[in-house]
Amino acid sequence: MIASAAISQGSSSAIGPGGLDYPSSVPASWNVNDAEVPFGELSLQRIWERQRFDRRNLLTTTGEPIDILSPGRIQDHSGPDLEGARLRIGGQVWMGNIEVHLRSSEWDQHGHQDDPAYDNVILHVVLEHDREVITSSGFRPPTMELKGRIKVAHMDAAGHAKKKSALIPCAGHLMNGHVNDQGSWIRELAVERVERRSRQIVELFRSTGRDAHSTIHLALFRAYGMGVNAIPFEMLARSVPNEVLWRYQDDVMSMEALLFGQAGLLPKDPIDPYPRELQKEHAHLARLHGLHPLHRHVWKFGRMRPANFPHLRIAQLSSALIQCQGSYSNLLQVSDMPHACELLQAVPSIYWDTHHVFDERCRVRKARMGRGSVESIVINALVPTLHGLGTMFGNEVWIRRAFELLDQVPAESNQMIRDWSDLGLFAGSATMSQGLIQLRKEYCSNHRCLSCRIGRDLLDPL
Repeated sequence: MIASAAISQGSSSAIGPGGLDYPSSVPASWNVNDAEVPFGELSLQRIWERQRFDRRNLLTTTGEPIDILSPGRIQDHSGPDLEGARLRIGGQVWMGNIEVHLRSSEWDQHGHQDDPAYDNVILHVVLEHDREVITSSGFRPPTMELKGRIKVAHMDAAGHAKKKSALIPCAGHLMNGHVNDQGSWIRELAVERVERRSRQIVELFRSTGRDAHSTIHLALFRAYGMGVNAIPFEMLARSVPNEVLWRYQDDVMSMEALLFGQAGLLPKDPIDPYPRELQKEHAHLARLHGLHPLHRHVWKFGRMRPANFPHLRIAQLSSALIQCQGSYSNLLQVSDMPHACELLQAVPSIYWDTHHVFDERCRVRKARMGRGSVESIVINALVPTLHGLGTMFGNEVWIRRAFELLDQVPAESNQMIRDWSDLGLFAGSATMSQGLIQLRKEYCSNHRCLSCRIGRDLLDPL
């Protein structure tokens, strides 16, 4: 295979990224079958996500060079294995999803060739390439083979990696109350997490040609995806520039027509009068501005409550954009949670009081965004954007406001925070919960005990 040959030249071993020694002879000659593979597909996903393989001279199976700009993140919902990947393949930058298999032929065995959810796969990562594959739309996603690129030690350890990373090494000490108050350390970790996420905003700012409004546009749309649909929402943001949206800042129907039409979520043959009006309006606006909509299959609905359906989130986003009165600068002026709620809890069109999707009525309820969702957008969009742009422009007010907002938001409620509570570390605000998330993801999961103040205190003989 081309990918294997790229690292099998010269001596019996090669120095890979980080000075790791990759014995080329054993993995390259390895036959992939059920008896010999020492780990499963989930472990191979983690090897890809953590980039634990020789990344020199990466090629597709057809010989195109690959640069990994971002490997993506493993996701637990239906659809492709990793989302949010950015790759340069043959000189072209792609953004989308990654699917991982031990063998290429598992693509067909799992039925992906008939599932539109896999049409936006930009790379098929396999241990062994044994068959070309195709999506339901007729696209042949490029394939990269990892056989010959994974260190033997990583193969042996991969099967246990997920279990190990889920452990908190000092859990027993925490449960026994052997740790003093660590509030200041958790706050430091929260700052570390905000700074890390704000660097992503800075990168986004640079990629938009240093356009602050386009940066906020992309960050806000992503946040409305609530994780599961973050990538489709970013694709939606890129399909309709903010300067086009602001032309319709006073027209609810035109705003919704633009967003739903560009999202590809308008029904082909609407039953209700309102989606028929939206369809007609979008056709006019798309012609006027030369817009090209997304395909409906990019959106995820699996294992999702109706309140999180992309239809309702788009309606809520539309109302928030109108509330911003034609400028994202209003979001940068948010000084407290009541102000954030005023902007983000704007009321969508009345149609959404009785619908989660088009043409299907539900019981009457208020369609405006709930307080918990507003808090999520503040944490995941406003705070990092204020900090990131504040850093770029040297605006200390924005940076200070980012942390003030985080202090005002209640702690997130998720399993990770509940796990910490069980061990005696409680979060009274989003600042503290973000710090605990940083502690778990960046320290505990990577066994960085000597870099952690809690770990050092426990290891200190005094």
